[in-house]
Amino acid sequence: MIISGDQVTRNEEIQADVCVIGSGCGGSVVARELSEAGHSVVVLEEGGHYTREDYGTWRPSKSMNILYRENGALPALGIGDTPNIYLLVGKCVGGSSLVNGGVCWRTPERVLVDWRDRLGISELTLEAMDRAFDRVESELQVGRVPEHLHNEGVRRLQAAALRKGWSGRALDRNVVDCDACCRCLFGCPHDAKRSVLVTYLESAQSFGTRIYSDCRAEKIIRKGNRILGVRARVIDRRTGIGLHHLRVRSEIVVLAAGSIHTPLVLMKNRLARKSGQVGRNLTVHPSARVYARFDDPIDPWKGSFQSYAIEEFRPEGIQLINIYPSPSIVLGTMGGFGVQARQDAERVRHIGAFGGMISDVSTGRVRPGFGWNPLVTYRMLPQDKAKFLRALRLVGELWFEAGAREIYLPMPDPAIMTRPDQLDRIDPDKIQASRIECGAQHPLGTCRMGIEPKQSVVGPWGQVHGLEGLYIADGSVVPTSVAVNPQITIMAMATRIAWRLAETNLGRSSGSSRHVGSFG
Repeated sequence: MIISGDQVTRNEEIQADVCVIGSGCGGSVVARELSEAGHSVVVLEEGGHYTREDYGTWRPSKSMNILYRENGALPALGIGDTPNIYLLVGKCVGGSSLVNGGVCWRTPERVLVDWRDRLGISELTLEAMDRAFDRVESELQVGRVPEHLHNEGVRRLQAAALRKGWSGRALDRNVVDCDACCRCLFGCPHDAKRSVLVTYLESAQSFGTRIYSDCRAEKIIRKGNRILGVRARVIDRRTGIGLHHLRVRSEIVVLAAGSIHTPLVLMKNRLARKSGQVGRNLTVHPSARVYARFDDPIDPWKGSFQSYAIEEFRPEGIQLINIYPSPSIVLGTMGGFGVQARQDAERVRHIGAFGGMISDVSTGRVRPGFGWNPLVTYRMLPQDKAKFLRALRLVGELWFEAGAREIYLPMPDPAIMTRPDQLDRIDPDKIQASRIECGAQHPLGTCRMGIEPKQSVVGPWGQVHGLEGLYIADGSVVPTSVAVNPQITIMAMATRIAWRLAETNLGRSSGSSRHVGSFG
């Protein structure tokens, strides 16, 4: 059952075994696994509940306005020689899974080994994670993108990569019967993308989970170090004004509000402060698109939104991946005005997009801003700046090898190149990182997992150090950047945390969540 904010007409109190804050990749997994195990679960989600009947008819701009935080442009403010990085973060039932590209990579083995050997998290064995990966991929119906969904630009890039000897392959995605409408970032109008809204959350409801949308968790109720529940505010989604209160009594609370808002909840409640790590260690996978124009049409929207990636440079922390959001987004981000904009529009069938993304060692920080808004900052280190510019250069090389007439770079100077030798101008010593157009979709690490309470926020099974009954199960616990799209990593981590909770911490279930009453 999903209860929207306008259905809550007074202050209410509910009792449950578990209260989950957030309904995205982490929270949905915990809700489903624990409710299937027989425990009563209540999920609180600040965003609204929407279905394909809603977002399937919206313009891209409306989807960005409603389904994302800050209209899809939550800023991580650059410090020093750092670009301002705009974060795509979902705010709806289903979270970012509703509006991501659906790319599904398992955590690379070398990353898991690093967590085990360098950080000492011995519980994250390859065998244990493989079991969780298998579970998640089965539920999401993950499969390889078929050949017919590669657009013409991608086919040319594949051939170019083969000539250059670069390894690459078709992507794995949680998409079934894709019709190549390229609307993934705005909510799939056919639910072909198997987001957690139509998989885990739908299943959780069948096991009795109650989901409250338009409901912002504000107070973690505790007595000493023991968690007693959550007090939330029901929000009018049209005005943002807080209305009634919802109080959930539960001895287990699982924070899964994402890497930006989970630390914000902790800081607002003055919890987990001893380590000094809450809100720190933010990694984001900085990324940017490079456009290319061909003499002949390639019709880049006639294919999967994302379908192919170059893996050759992953050991360097560089991933190259195709992406095509929509013609309107492409034209709106090419930077032309007047005659130039008209020419770009007339040639839109000829223009393709390919992205570069890095695994960052640089970090940022989340702090409380005004009200319940975060203040996010990020400082890009010189080695990541060099890596990021190398990624853009590699994309440019591949486009020229594929026969592009010119490429469009995400920076004002140089902005357009017509010859491969001009790529030498992409020089870290001459280009200011602060002038690069940069985005990110993968915030991680702000409540990182670890063994030592002085250096981490949660232990190997997601429990917040020093607090009994408080767990975190979202991207904020991921210890380091993972070099690939982290959807499967986050969901696998949440799976093992939920399994552990079901096995050791919940005891006898109360059955189903129940309404206790109202209060003044």
